[in-house]
Amino acid sequence: MKLILALASRNSRGEVAMLSETTVRSVYMTDEEIWRAIAENTDAISVLIEKQFELDEGLAASDPDTRQTLMLFNVQTIDKYYREYRDFIAEFHRRYPSI
Repeated sequence: MKLILALASRNSRGEVAMLSETTVRSVYMTDEEIWRAIAENTDAISVLIEKQFELDEGLAASDPDTRQTLMLFNVQTIDKYYREYRDFIAEFHRRYPSI
């Protein structure tokens, strides 16, 4: 059984904002590890966007249902990487408020 601890903080307007697992993980990462994760996310997003263009043009899958499933998966995965990217950048802003 996996237990996930949900943490929350208050944003600038005093609203409760849930922290993602990536945010919690990034708190314990070194600056170098965060930069490496940002680079890896950027590379992964680039590959997925390229695949998305291929799917849009109908080059990657001939079956419409398979193409639609792959397109949805790509969009969800791109969104996941983008959220992680934002969490990593937010951690840098927390560590270095002047940037």
